[in-house]
Amino acid sequence: MSLKRKLDFLRQIVNVELAEKNVSPKVSDIVKSLVSSAEDKYNFSVFGGDPKKLADYLMSGDFEDVMKTLISNNYYQVLLDILNKVMEAYADDTKVIEAAKMALEKSEKIKQETEKELSSKKK
Repeated sequence: MSLKRKLDFLRQIVNVELAEKNVSPKVSDIVKSLVSSAEDKYNFSVFGGDPKKLADYLMSGDFEDVMKTLISNNYYQVLLDILNKVMEAYADDTKVIEAAKMALEKSEKIKQETEKELSSKKK
């Protein structure tokens, strides 16, 4: 049994990645607000919540909003970095890992759709 504490998704993964990758303040504020609201709704915080519930959030339409926000503002790599960090930090939780992998697959589809929309607007 692992006694290692999991990283908190909002405070130790999302906030850190947004800061390290110099995401614009506007996009950063939107993403933080979306994730903060979801933290209350899904109760996935490591601080008094159930980190395993992060899997439910990653598979939700609420997380899709985060993905769309980052992708449409040219921060696709930041999204990938967040999901990869989740897979690293939650390596012992297969449900969270699977949810993160599904989110990665979905993010690629969202990216393609976003690029398609942008190219059709340019015509």
